[in-house]
Amino acid sequence: RLAHGLGLRVVLRPGPYVCGEFEFGGLPAWLLRDGPIELRTDAEPYMGHVERWWGELLPRLRREGLMLDDGGPVMLVQIENEYGHFGDVSEVEADRRYLERLADLARRHLGDGAQLFTSDPDDLAKLTRGTLSPSASRLGSEVLTTVDSCDVPEDAWAAQRSFNPPGRSPFFCSELWVGWFAHWGEPARPNLAAQRARDVAERLRRVLAVNGGTGSVSLYMAHGGTSFGWWAGANTADGMYLPDTPSYDYGAPIGEGGGHGLDEAGGDKYAALQSVLLEAPSGGGSSVPSSSPSASRPPSPPAEPQPLREEPPPPRRLSSTVEVELPEAVRLMEAETLAALSGGGRCCDELPLPMEEVGCDYGIVVYETELPAGSGGPLQVSRLRDRLVALFG
Repeated sequence: RLAHGLGLRVVLRPGPYVCGEFEFGGLPAWLLRDGPIELRTDAEPYMGHVERWWGELLPRLRREGLMLDDGGPVMLVQIENEYGHFGDVSEVEADRRYLERLADLARRHLGDGAQLFTSDPDDLAKLTRGTLSPSASRLGSEVLTTVDSCDVPEDAWAAQRSFNPPGRSPFFCSELWVGWFAHWGEPARPNLAAQRARDVAERLRRVLAVNGGTGSVSLYMAHGGTSFGWWAGANTADGMYLPDTPSYDYGAPIGEGGGHGLDEAGGDKYAALQSVLLEAPSGGGSSVPSSSPSASRPPSPPAEPQPLREEPPPPRRLSSTVEVELPEAVRLMEAETLAALSGGGRCCDELPLPMEEVGCDYGIVVYETELPAGSGGPLQVSRLRDRLVALFG
């Protein structure tokens, strides 16, 4: 509604998996309360939860007239996100069925006018694994394959065309990376975040020039912002777990604090990209957005929130939220402090349980054990997927 009031179009990315840099890819932690389940494939109970969630979310877009064919701003709807990194529709039938079920759900709730698409990096291997091409799926002519990264726009378009029906592949760089995110322990502005403003602007110019100047683009990110609280996600590389920092400034043209994003040499990314967009055929004539971009289309008033039909399952063992009054200072690891923080919830198992299985979706879990007298040797922890502080005493 806000985008509509500002005269903007919307590329909707409802997931259910949205990206690695957000906590659990945007999936709710309570999915794992009863132990591991298969995710991001055609398997139960995962798909049952997806159907219920989309069954609540997507119909609201139609009811409120937000789809493009109803006069609203939503012009594209993405199915999943970079699935070629995770699944393989070309080899695993359950993975192909998964993307097809998502597309069928979106079509059922949003109508035939919704243009659906997938987004994967612009290399052939990941596109083969992650897209519903005509050779791989009955929906290959309905779900547009798009590409991200687009370091060499002309090659990216060639890759995109090879996974769409002939003549039905308008170039869309679904994520033109203008910077990068940071992991804990890395420099503050690593890798692509240090890209010079003029280099990013030149890549944008080349994307827009593809196919006789008909290229389309989504800047990733135009504004990165902040992953508040415990919402920052994580990535992997060479088997290593790499947690993301809460800052998602990304080296974007609009910085985390709202000002113009600058490269390491002081180049203004916002101004550089703005100059390219203003030169484009559809760039318009104003160099500075109006303070009232669309007075004829004011934002709609917020709709009354509707409760979900199904509540998430309750925690199995421990309370994850408790109010505690603290004096001026406490010793965190003292028995009385831990008892107060846990709200009286404790459990015993031979091996440490994952946080989700004890009902603690976010925060800190304290694991305690007693070691036999005289025991020694190194402490070995395998497959750690978080930060560990080990205390002995």
